[in-house]
Amino acid sequence: MYASNWSYYISSKLTAGLLLLLVVANGIAQRENPSDRYANAYKKYTDAERPIEEDGIKHFVYFARDRNAIQDHPLLTHDRFAGVQIMYPWSLLEPSKNEYDFSIIQQDYEYLKAHGKKLFIQLQ
Repeated sequence: MYASNWSYYISSKLTAGLLLLLVVANGIAQRENPSDRYANAYKKYTDAERPIEEDGIKHFVYFARDRNAIQDHPLLTHDRFAGVQIMYPWSLLEPSKNEYDFSIIQQDYEYLKAHGKKLFIQLQ
């Protein structure tokens, strides 16, 4: 009888442990990635009616590494924004030792220049 109680005890603890593991794993899997949380937050303000008050400050919009997001972005048509700040990883600019490719910076610069905006470059 002792062996039977012990077997039941172990079985119930294993079942409870597996259930807890499944609940925790499900919660982690459903959790939103913090870096994606605000990726599209600006979109709900693109039709805002209230203008930015004049203050003489030249504003730059930070895009981190998402350089493709500058394409047709609302800042391109707003006079209060002077340009954008983009972070370029050095590994992208130097794909192999002593071999450099700055063409993506040049592309972004030319695109923004055509819209009258400046490029603030951040190297990482």
